[in-house]
Amino acid sequence: MHILGDQLIFFATLTWLFVVPGVIFVRVMLGRNIRITPLELFVSGFGIGVILVDSAVIVLNTSLHIPLSRTIVLLMPLLTIVPTVAALLSQKKITLARIVSATRHTRSFTVLAGLLVVLTILIKTFYLADTAFPTATDMGHHLYWVDKIATSHQLQSYEKRLLTPINGGTYTLGEPQPIADFIIGEHIPLAAVQILTGHDVLAPDSVLFLFALDVLSVLALFVLALRIFAGTPHVHTIALAVLFLMGPLYTISASQAKFVAGGVIGNLFGNFLIPLALLFLYRALHEKAARFLALFLLTTFGLVYTHHLSTFIFAYVLAFTVGIFVLLNLRTLGVHIATWWRLLFAPLTIAVLALAAFFALSVYLPNYLNPDAIASATGAPSKATRTGVALAQLAHTVGEARFAFALVGLAVLFFASLRTRLREKLFPFSLSPYATALLLAWPLATLAMSTVPQYLGVNIISSRIANYTILPFALVGGVGLWWLLSTARAVLPRTLATASSIALLLFPLTGGMYDNNQSLKTIPAITPALETFAAARYSATHITPDAWALKDHNYLTADTWMKLFYLRDYNYPLSRSYFKRYANPNRETCTREMISAPARAYAQQCFRNLNVRHIIVDPDHDAAQFMEAPLQFDRIYSSDHVTIFARKD
Repeated sequence: MHILGDQLIFFATLTWLFVVPGVIFVRVMLGRNIRITPLELFVSGFGIGVILVDSAVIVLNTSLHIPLSRTIVLLMPLLTIVPTVAALLSQKKITLARIVSATRHTRSFTVLAGLLVVLTILIKTFYLADTAFPTATDMGHHLYWVDKIATSHQLQSYEKRLLTPINGGTYTLGEPQPIADFIIGEHIPLAAVQILTGHDVLAPDSVLFLFALDVLSVLALFVLALRIFAGTPHVHTIALAVLFLMGPLYTISASQAKFVAGGVIGNLFGNFLIPLALLFLYRALHEKAARFLALFLLTTFGLVYTHHLSTFIFAYVLAFTVGIFVLLNLRTLGVHIATWWRLLFAPLTIAVLALAAFFALSVYLPNYLNPDAIASATGAPSKATRTGVALAQLAHTVGEARFAFALVGLAVLFFASLRTRLREKLFPFSLSPYATALLLAWPLATLAMSTVPQYLGVNIISSRIANYTILPFALVGGVGLWWLLSTARAVLPRTLATASSIALLLFPLTGGMYDNNQSLKTIPAITPALETFAAARYSATHITPDAWALKDHNYLTADTWMKLFYLRDYNYPLSRSYFKRYANPNRETCTREMISAPARAYAQQCFRNLNVRHIIVDPDHDAAQFMEAPLQFDRIYSSDHVTIFARKD
């Protein structure tokens, strides 16, 4: 009952903090005459709710200097709810009936979509049951900042102390230096949940939150497909194909459940907010609705304050969308530009742009928005890992089935954009010009950034960008799967068409389930992790405030989580990194030598300069060297997987 109660508190917190204010805000922003489906409203509401919470916390804490107490966080949604409800009451006869009747689906479609979503959730849950225990490296890094915010009730400056070289070739601890890898928007929601629930940072709340984001990204892509193909005779078939390729298949692969278990928070936010922003943009342009453009700008604003790589990629997606749209619509471009002009200079759009500019210039500007950070991410690739991935590697990342169907879908969409008789045979209905541009631009932009970054001035690790191809390839892959199935039924005899359809469905099913099976963890490393946590708790209570500890990252399990027990500095305790990283001649070697060869004069000098008092290692790999007679170390803590030595002098 205790576990069930904690989970009920967690989901009630998510609903109150994000869903309720977000749904109300979106509903009021759209007004009486714009229709939206219940699923669209829920997905949009959660995304906008996260952005509203981020904005409110930043304003309250940085501008008004109000600590983030539990009471403040509890009442924070009222900052959105009260004014939006007032606006809602001022409108005449806005009812749920208008929302529900926006789009009609057949019962069979609803049942199939529901089954695919349930299957997706079950597969992810089965995987996460063995991986949710806090051992992931990235999650430990991120939750350090989440816990700092939650325990101090203040937003943090992203800084860490680095080892600085001094005379004699050794090192000392320098002054705190800024960190550009973290963005405040990805930590505020988790910190707000922790403050309001009162749960420990080691509780499964963070994994559950990321799990919710992961499922929401699938739903966001699904509603985007429903909206893009709305009005066409095959909208349900294509949307189900997209959900099939994005949901149950490859459910555990990178950018999906693996990112949840690994704590890759920023990418998961990006995978959710990018399709949501594209949904708003498409509806704004297709329906000529400035209200959706305002929501698009707000979502983009939230993305900028949440994850830098997602923002960077999204900028290229938008550039490709504009370029492809212009190329495909040269004859009618003047009419479209006039429409864009009216939308851009609508009062609501100007108000959102003005508020965003004021927020960035006067309240808070993300630390990565500076010339040095931008220059490091653009230009010619500076390392071999940034020169692009091979198509075979990209296919493995996306999933071979999704990749194959996506290539078919791209070919079909390309011919669908041409005004020829061949187009009518291949694609027997027309799409909005905005839909065609978006469906071509999103996968092509991520494909080009992943495989030929040198032609786009992209200087980022190519494998990281490749993970962003999964969502757009699933979207156009749904088109490819639908086209193959419908073509088989149209041109083949009934028996052969049935056999071909079964083969087409078994192809992704077999590959996807095999990939999921290969990714499953059978033996979670719980016991070694618990010993690491116990050792960190002991060390944190037995080391003086001015002293430093040193741990080993090579053999200790969940060692990045140790910093949560100290909460002194992002680099506390110091860490002996992977041995291969010391091959860099510019890298400090104190952290390696103090564990690998503590008796050497160089290591002894490092101990003194850095004031390292506790050494935390795996006894099976690094214990004997600290027990030699001349050395002044005492073993003060010991377990099967962790030992702590204390330096005497």
